[in-house]
Amino acid sequence: MDGSARYILHSTNSGRTWDRRDLPEDVVSLREWVVLDADRAWLVAMVPDSPSRVAGIPPQPDDCGLVPPPPCHAGVFSSGDGGRTWTETAREPFVRHARASGLSNLAAVDATHAWVTTSHGCADQICATSIVATTDGRTWSEIGQLPDFVNALRFIDRDHGWAITQRVTDPTKKDGVARLYATDDGGHTWRSLFFATGYGPTFMVDFANARTGWLIGGDWGYCAMGGCGEYTLYRTSDGGRTWETLHAPPAGPGEQRWWDPQLNGAGFLLPPRAADRATVWIGVSTGAGAAVGGILMTRDGGVSWRRVKGDDPTWAVSAVAPLASGNGWVIATGSDASRRLFRTSDQGRTWSPVDLPIRAR
Repeated sequence: MDGSARYILHSTNSGRTWDRRDLPEDVVSLREWVVLDADRAWLVAMVPDSPSRVAGIPPQPDDCGLVPPPPCHAGVFSSGDGGRTWTETAREPFVRHARASGLSNLAAVDATHAWVTTSHGCADQICATSIVATTDGRTWSEIGQLPDFVNALRFIDRDHGWAITQRVTDPTKKDGVARLYATDDGGHTWRSLFFATGYGPTFMVDFANARTGWLIGGDWGYCAMGGCGEYTLYRTSDGGRTWETLHAPPAGPGEQRWWDPQLNGAGFLLPPRAADRATVWIGVSTGAGAAVGGILMTRDGGVSWRRVKGDDPTWAVSAVAPLASGNGWVIATGSDASRRLFRTSDQGRTWSPVDLPIRAR
């Protein structure tokens, strides 16, 4: 978003040069997207149903956030030409003040198979979530349901997927249950694999293939402004049926954390991102405290980790994109409060900012 313009930047030469590709003119905000290759991409965006225009001025980014809001919907768009053109294939109304509204948790594996979730404007603490899918890239239907609110959805191929859900069991104490579900029939049926209870249990997961994956378990009861003091890292080699504990939280005060070996600021861990069975990155955000950000990197499937911080010890990482080579890209905010794209060509030892044709904000 750059003023009244809405676009993506597209590169086919590792970020040396970029082309601007405009989004549909009625889009007011981009919720999430999945890029499959140089040509194919999916996205979920907010769109006013009846945009108010003055002298041809396009809808503004807050058009769906006004009180009361105008009629808006979350639309699923797809592109097969590198973002030059976009086609809206599904939509769900946006309901303000609902705990879950519209379409979210976009997942896609090719040009025809994609999934989203909807809770139909649920405002309760206990929300069932519907799985909506397409198998032809054009028509969508509700194919399955999970009993709780879905925080994340991940598919590795047309059949195998995983969902993380959360249920609040006692709103006065914020007690809850987090669960990991799996499907092997494209989302029609789901089975519970793993669960945790506590003050505010959370799961974050990623899979390299249908069998190998990593899960980070945490609890908001151990978090402060500068980070969280309890993260457990698990790995599975059978699609999530069984899990091996790779790293556990400290057993006592002053003990070294697996994600913070120098004890100089825990930070908040982002979801793991796997390039293959051996290469996984985990971004670290600084939060609002005096934490130290960076990236956790492994080349042995998570047995050992190193934490890199670029050239700025206050690096607050918001997104990572690793490659199987150990190289990749990071979006991070530095001490000067600027948010930039960085790349590494030597497996994280040094980082170079990538110049983008956009105005600083």
